[in-house]
Amino acid sequence: MKYIKNILFVLILLGILIMVPGVRALALLEPISQDLTYTDTIDLGFAAPGEEFLVSFLFDTTEDYDNIDVIASQRNDVIIENTKKTNESIFTTIRLGQELSGNYNLYLVLTGETSTKTITLNMQITDEVIYTIMQPYDRATTYGTEKEINFKIINKSICTKTIFVSSNLSEYWFTNENKRLETFTLQPNSTTDISYKFIPQEIGKKEFELKLYTKYTTGNIFSEQTSNYKSYLININVIKSIKGVYGSLDHVYPLFNTNIMPVYFFNKLIRWLI
Repeated sequence: MKYIKNILFVLILLGILIMVPGVRALALLEPISQDLTYTDTIDLGFAAPGEEFLVSFLFDTTEDYDNIDVIASQRNDVIIENTKKTNESIFTTIRLGQELSGNYNLYLVLTGETSTKTITLNMQITDEVIYTIMQPYDRATTYGTEKEINFKIINKSICTKTIFVSSNLSEYWFTNENKRLETFTLQPNSTTDISYKFIPQEIGKKEFELKLYTKYTTGNIFSEQTSNYKSYLININVIKSIKGVYGSLDHVYPLFNTNIMPVYFFNKLIRWLI
């Protein structure tokens, strides 16, 4: 047990997945481990303002820490909460302040009846922790056939991140399985492949905007949020076909009046026959 007494386990968690009074559902991920025998400093990498992560210290029977705190000058920068202790470890959740940015050294102080230890956590605090790369796609597509736009998403944060992908396409282009607003979870310091899927409902050339949001806001996420997203213009060409021509008329004739009823039902009949 001697060799593990100075090992720091930094367990990266997803902020808050589900908030219920008194209950927090957190995603437990692979820890980062560091032997602190010869150093008391850990480089964590990138973090975003307002994020949470969990730190856990293992110790043997010669040590007995019962509290984790920060130095006095940093008590307005971070929140330490939900500190727990087992026979061999002590752990707590650290929430970064919304106003923090740039290079930041967080000084944690472990205290017990007979032991005191200070650990320095170095991190870069920034909102720019998610990078998106759109993969090449074929502009030519077919009416009524599912189309995918693929992205490679890089999360440089030490925390799990959730992103939202939406577009200004009509709801008619989506099903119950493929929604206009999709949610994806990114693991810490990871690269994730995601796909945005839709079903073209009109023939001809079509340009639309696709946005990847790094933060959630209430209301209409596509039109009302003015920041924290990356935008792409997508151009497709839905190849003309008999099925596509008559299927597109569903969006051309939304009303039933005496002038268009015969044409509408004739189109429906042709569509059913093909």
